[in-house]
Amino acid sequence: MKNKALYIKIGINFGVLVLVFFAFNYFLLVPYNLRLGSIWFYVAILILLPGSIMLMINIEAAKSYDREPKKLSKHSTISILVGAGLILFYLIVSFFSTSVFNAERYYNLIGDVPEAIEFTNDFDAVDTESNLPVVDASLAAQLGDKEFGQFGSLGSEFHVGEFHDLSVDGDLVAVAPLEFNGFFKWLNNRQGSPGYVVVNKTTGDVEVITGLEMEYMPTAYFGQDLHRYLYKHGDNAKKYELIDFALELDDDLNPYWVVSALHPTIGFSGGKQVAGIYIVNPVNGEINFYTPENAPLWVDTVFPKEFVINQLNYWGGLADGWFNSILAQKNVIQTTSGTRRVYNDDRVYHYTGLTSASSDEATVGFIFVNTRTKEVVRYNMSGATETAAMDSAEGIVQNYGYYATFPIPMNVYNEPTFFITLKDNKGLIKQYAFVNVSDFAIVGIGDSIDSAYADYGEKLDDEHTIFYDEEDLTTIRGDVQRISMSVVDGTSQYEILIDDVLYIARYRISSYLSLTEVGDEVILELLGDSVLTFVNVTIEGEPE
Repeated sequence: MKNKALYIKIGINFGVLVLVFFAFNYFLLVPYNLRLGSIWFYVAILILLPGSIMLMINIEAAKSYDREPKKLSKHSTISILVGAGLILFYLIVSFFSTSVFNAERYYNLIGDVPEAIEFTNDFDAVDTESNLPVVDASLAAQLGDKEFGQFGSLGSEFHVGEFHDLSVDGDLVAVAPLEFNGFFKWLNNRQGSPGYVVVNKTTGDVEVITGLEMEYMPTAYFGQDLHRYLYKHGDNAKKYELIDFALELDDDLNPYWVVSALHPTIGFSGGKQVAGIYIVNPVNGEINFYTPENAPLWVDTVFPKEFVINQLNYWGGLADGWFNSILAQKNVIQTTSGTRRVYNDDRVYHYTGLTSASSDEATVGFIFVNTRTKEVVRYNMSGATETAAMDSAEGIVQNYGYYATFPIPMNVYNEPTFFITLKDNKGLIKQYAFVNVSDFAIVGIGDSIDSAYADYGEKLDDEHTIFYDEEDLTTIRGDVQRISMSVVDGTSQYEILIDDVLYIARYRISSYLSLTEVGDEVILELLGDSVLTFVNVTIEGEPE
């Protein structure tokens, strides 16, 4: 009877270990690449398994016969030592692959970081007619959930997943898949997710696309789990570290999963770079692999945000070696606490600020990294960090309790400027702000983008002359059809109708505004749609 009980216990222990072993591979999807750590631990478990079983057999036998456990057998000892030795070996060689011993190579991971001459030369000046992306990630999620809530029973089966910012046919949008609400909801919908949600980042319009049957999803299970499916069926997918499973849309608004594949390039296991991307069709499961330079033109992101930020921090910290980055920290800079996607000339960038290692409220510049090519552009300029700019904007409206979203850098009045939305505690946009980068005390606030833009221009003009190129100016001359004065956000302004076009002029630009009447001939000088100068020719005569 004792022998039978012993064999049952041994069988149970063996079965548990085998299940754990296969579960480790099935659920963790171990890359079969000796330069990645998971495979070493996987092989170590495979070697340790027989020794562990023999150890348990010895212990169970000793209990059954009421005696001291015997010493480990020779085979058990070897398997345990070899398994532990493999893990130790990997940890040692990996340590020699870190930035401690390879500071210069880690510093160069990001590639060339050229310094651009002037931010306002490369980024077109925006005005109130520009399509400013006012919808951030949290508001996109709120709008998406609200719209999807109108789809009745679908809401109990699916939820709106994580949003990713895209540029689709010239529009700035946020896209999120409809994900399964757990295992049993997936089991009831094996045909797949019905589609995705699109939020326009400039207008806030929401569209829920359904009827697609997207079978391969991150929240699906077994063979339909996106990561597992790609791991099993993608060419060479088992040899890469797969990251950033993002849903993107092609030019025809068809959804595809875009996944970045990493491989080590420094030492044995360090310095990971993007080897390419896998594009997975969630409906039919078709998989294609592209190197970064051959990625389809509709793909926005080849180099994910976290990957880029890590390499930027290596570049900022290791210019003078690893020990300097820890001790003296001479010339050490780092990225600021947040990032945004910025769009310029049909190109998409990861944006972040640069600050000193002391993490004070001042930036030393901006960094823009092309999401497709990893091309880097750096603008050296001192000014406020994004957090300081947010605090400055919140300070203006502190009596309302509004909070600021993470800012977007842009060229406003040919000044580097942060654009910020101000929300209430329900997450709804209540006001807009433009904050000057070099002097974050200059803040334009308004209930609309127009009024915030005009307020910013006035405050800029109060502090210093607005710089602009002569070719950016537009001159309007004509007879006044209508003119009236109003007060917006506590500031007087004049609405002037000329040739059926309405112009808004701040009262401070000319004392003759209050004397102007219908029929007077006037000259307006515009920067964008902002009136810089006003001349009443009827009263003042021709300008010199």
